[in-house]
Amino acid sequence: MQKWQSILLIIITLIVFGAGFYTDQIKRDTIGGYDESLIIESKKDIQSHEEHTDVFSEESSAWAKTNFIIEVQKGNTNGATFHIQALLGKVFRQNLLKVLNENKTVKEIVFSPFDDIPTNKTSVLQSLYSARVSIEEPTQVILQVRGHSKKSSALLADLIVETYKNSIFNESRSNPILPDLVEQQSKILKLEDNQLTLSQNLQKGKGLSTNISIEEIAIKSELSQVSSEIDSLILILREIENIHLKKQNAKNYLSINALASFGQVQEILSHIEQLSEMLINQSVDPVLEKEISKNLISLRESLNQELATGIDHIKDELKSSVSRRKELHARLVGFEIKNMDELTFSPRLKLLKAHNKELHLAKEQFEKMYIAWQNSMADFVFKKTK
Repeated sequence: MQKWQSILLIIITLIVFGAGFYTDQIKRDTIGGYDESLIIESKKDIQSHEEHTDVFSEESSAWAKTNFIIEVQKGNTNGATFHIQALLGKVFRQNLLKVLNENKTVKEIVFSPFDDIPTNKTSVLQSLYSARVSIEEPTQVILQVRGHSKKSSALLADLIVETYKNSIFNESRSNPILPDLVEQQSKILKLEDNQLTLSQNLQKGKGLSTNISIEEIAIKSELSQVSSEIDSLILILREIENIHLKKQNAKNYLSINALASFGQVQEILSHIEQLSEMLINQSVDPVLEKEISKNLISLRESLNQELATGIDHIKDELKSSVSRRKELHARLVGFEIKNMDELTFSPRLKLLKAHNKELHLAKEQFEKMYIAWQNSMADFVFKKTK
C-alpha cells in the first residue's frame, strides 16, 4: 500500500466517524415529527390503553415487572395526572413504537412472546406498561413495565424513560404530547381553517371597502408568496411519497433538488465517489480494500440518514409556511372587519366576528393548559424501585 493511499484512508475514516457521530446525535435528539394525523387526539387514548391491558393478566407470576416512580414538585396537584395522560397518550406511544423499530434487538426481546398472537404491536405495547398516581403520595406516579423476563421488562422500562424524556425535550406548542393539548390544538386548527373559509366568502361578497392600506397590500403580497411556497413544498413531498410507495432505490431521492442540496448530502456523496473510484481504478491490497468497503457502508448509512433528515426538514418548512399563511389571513381579516363599517349588519361579517371570538378563546385555553403542563415538568425526576 502506497503512502498517499494510507494518508487518504485515514482522512476519510475520520470524516466517516464524524458523519456517523453527527447522525447518531440526530437520531438520539429527534423523536417524532409533525404528522397531522396526530392532531386528532383526546382522552380516549387513556381509555383505549385501559381496554388493551387484558392481553395478559397483570398479576400473573409468569411476567416480570420493573417499576419507576415519577416525582413532581410538592404542591403541584395536576402534575401527576398530566404525566399519566402523556405516558398513556397516542403521541408518546407512537414515539415509543418508532424508537422500538429503531432498536430491533430490544424490539425482538419485548415482542417475541406475542409473535403468534393475532394483535398489532400498538395493542401489545399498551398492555406492557401502566401508570397511576401513588395512593400514599399524590405527587408521585407509579410507572409499571411488564415483560416475559426481567431483562425484557428492564429493557422496555429504560426505553420508556429515555423516550419520555426525549419526547418532553422535543415538545413544542405546535407539537405537544399531552392528549388534552393535542385535542385543543385540533380544535384551534379547525377553527383557523373555518376562519379562512369565512374570510374568503366575505371577500367574495358585495360592497367590500376599497380603502386598502399599504400594510394590507404588503400582507397580500406576502400571502401570495407563502401560498406559492406551500404549493412547491407539497409537490416535493408528493415526489418523495411517490418514490416511497414504489419502493424505489434510495438514490432516486437525489433526483429531488431540495434533498440533493440539503445539509451534508453532497459532501457525503463526494466521499462515496472517491472511495468507489479507489476500488475500481486502482489495485489495492486486501486490508485496504476491506477498510474502504467498511467505510463505504458507513457513508451510505450516513447518506440515508441525511436524506431522512432532509425529508423531515421539508415537512417542517411546510408546517411553518401553513402556520404563516393562517397568521397572514387572520391579520387580513382584521383589516377587512375594520374597513367594513358599511357592512355592520352583514350576516357573514357577524358570523366571522363570532368565529374570531371563539378562536381567540380556544387559544387562551390552550395557552393556560400548556403553561400548567410546563409547570408540571419543572424538576420532575425518575426513580427506579425494587
